[in-house]
Amino acid sequence: MAPLTLATRPLTHSRRYSYAYRDRHGDAVTLSRPTAYGSPAFSSTTIGVYLSLPPRPPPSPTDRRDPARIHRKRIPISFKGQLYFESVEFPASPEMQALAVDPATKAKQEADAAAKLDKAKKAAAAPGSRPAPPPAEKAPERALPVLEGSKLAFFVDGVCQGVAFEDVYDFLPLRALPGERKKDVRRNWHDDGDLAYFPMVSVFGGAVATLNSGPDFEFPPPDDIEAALWESKRPPTGERMQADGREGAGRRWRPLSDRYAEYLAEQNHLDNIDEAEA
Repeated sequence: MAPLTLATRPLTHSRRYSYAYRDRHGDAVTLSRPTAYGSPAFSSTTIGVYLSLPPRPPPSPTDRRDPARIHRKRIPISFKGQLYFESVEFPASPEMQALAVDPATKAKQEADAAAKLDKAKKAAAAPGSRPAPPPAEKAPERALPVLEGSKLAFFVDGVCQGVAFEDVYDFLPLRALPGERKKDVRRNWHDDGDLAYFPMVSVFGGAVATLNSGPDFEFPPPDDIEAALWESKRPPTGERMQADGREGAGRRWRPLSDRYAEYLAEQNHLDNIDEAEA
């Protein structure tokens, strides 16, 4: 059994930004950093994944540069019988790349930069020296949006391990900086994020894993997963939402397989928008 990952795109950075469950010690892993979380998994273990996402707010009707104004223009490339998307159309932003830098490395880089600047100032202050050129302006860091209220939890053979991650990153493109659109003309600043997150399993040594999107599961979760999370060792943060009080309200979760028909309807809706704007 290997880490079960909710991976992120671009593929070359998927290990950095993914949200994963590691089998060996039951760690929760993101940004390549493991954290003690749940029970270890072994051969033939079934790992369940629960993902709760909030509704996405509508884009601004007056701001045409709002990244939430989705426009799809990804072109799949056929290579050796497989379809690929170019990461240049949706590259990792500098802000996302900075997340993956080890804190110790980042502290050393900042210290080296400060020492270099101090040395340049002293050289410029020496008699007969030329004034030091002004430091290059650094582009302002953009705030990385998160999906507030989102949560990711895992089950091991039907046993709830609690909440592993909350407020996961929203992978819609960040708003372009001034002049950035002209510099990076191939990038889609209004990508729909369809390839931002996807389920993935990493296996080693000839291991085999199966992804089951439902609707039938070997270990079906309880009808009210949110209640199970609150009763677990790792409950959600914030205030607990009150139950609706209905008797026999039934299952309050859906299998991933239910998304297929919705996904087709969403793509059809986006097709209509693209045609209207064209």
